[in-house]
Amino acid sequence: MKVSFVSLGCDKNLCDSEHMLYLLEKEGFSFAEEPKDADIVVINTCCFISDALEESIQTTIDYGKLKSEGQLKALILTGCMGQRFSEEIKKELPEVDAIVGTGSYDKIVSVIREVMVGKSVSLTEDIQNLPPMEGRKLSSFSASASLKIAEGCDKHCTYCVIPSVRGNYRSYPMEDILKEAQSLAENGICELNLVAQEVTVYGIDLYGQKMIVPLLQQLSEIEGIRWIRLLYCYPEEITDELILEMKTNPKICHYIDMPIQHCSDRILGQMGRKTKKDAILTVIAKLRQSMPDIAIRTTLICGFPGETEAEYEETRNMILRVGFARIHVFPYSPREGTPAGQDIRGQGSPGESGANPFHRGEILVRMISALHPLQDSIATGLEGQVKLGADLGHFLQTLAEVLRGHHGLQGTQPDSLDPLDGMHRIFLR
Repeated sequence: MKVSFVSLGCDKNLCDSEHMLYLLEKEGFSFAEEPKDADIVVINTCCFISDALEESIQTTIDYGKLKSEGQLKALILTGCMGQRFSEEIKKELPEVDAIVGTGSYDKIVSVIREVMVGKSVSLTEDIQNLPPMEGRKLSSFSASASLKIAEGCDKHCTYCVIPSVRGNYRSYPMEDILKEAQSLAENGICELNLVAQEVTVYGIDLYGQKMIVPLLQQLSEIEGIRWIRLLYCYPEEITDELILEMKTNPKICHYIDMPIQHCSDRILGQMGRKTKKDAILTVIAKLRQSMPDIAIRTTLICGFPGETEAEYEETRNMILRVGFARIHVFPYSPREGTPAGQDIRGQGSPGESGANPFHRGEILVRMISALHPLQDSIATGLEGQVKLGADLGHFLQTLAEVLRGHHGLQGTQPDSLDPLDGMHRIFLR
């Protein structure tokens, strides 16, 4: 029985896909890189923003055609779209044989066995379950791998669906993370990218305090691991202790992914963010004072409901002032069931009577056109600095080629070393 995987969305999703691959291989399943050569296709879906949802739906339809043509025996959806829209999928996508929620992917073996005897399966109830880190089958030939240290989120930003599709914040036990990191090192991985919805509060639910620094210290002791990067660090949770560890630990890259989302205090408040512009600037100043060569990546949401011309300019001016190494700009994407999604004040379409002249569409076009050339000039100004913050030498070039050309990612900017959301084609080792 051959299985083919398509992993959509973020690298956290890819970690889940690789855990499922391990469970299936352990039970004797084999894999096909091309869906046309498989008996079963598993699509690990995403629905974080509208574009991701559309991609997940279209991918399901595309592979559903293979099933209707008799090339596939079964089609299974896992991940965020399955968790959030299971009832709609049952009605609108009858070609799907099984839906597996984000807290149930560890049951993938039994799901496939049930599907192959003609049963329909839907497992979306146990959203707070934390599937064990039982093992991973790496799906690329990269020397770099993501290591998911926690699941879910407790922040409840007003635009975000993560708590409703991934549950509350749950940290993996440190001993399990270290065991997986050791296994990755033994399989040739020398760079770890720590991922979670927020890595900075790791351990607070398990140990009653933030444990990201002790985790970094223990990961650094693993032979074969040479570089560690931190992704998804909320600015209000970046402590002096963490900054000191990044400065003094030679294995931690002087690189940080710190999504700020906006620069206006009013919009940040409307978003439900737990910080303000001055606090963000203070954290950035501390990072750069401790590590002058640090590369700071961020993300911005533009066109948030009620955003004004002045708030757009405030964001643009702060970007000019800060000089981020990499900026990713996303249009505001209304999500059903979120507070912001029900509060699109004055956000009419172009040409509508009474529409706000600074509606999100106009702001999106203007912000992207303004920020992207600006970002290029900032990146040019950083030439001569090692963006990953360590003396990588020839390895940096090699790693760049691996990530660009052989990792199987589609949609990644060609000049970026950052792992972006997109389609992950599974190329098994």
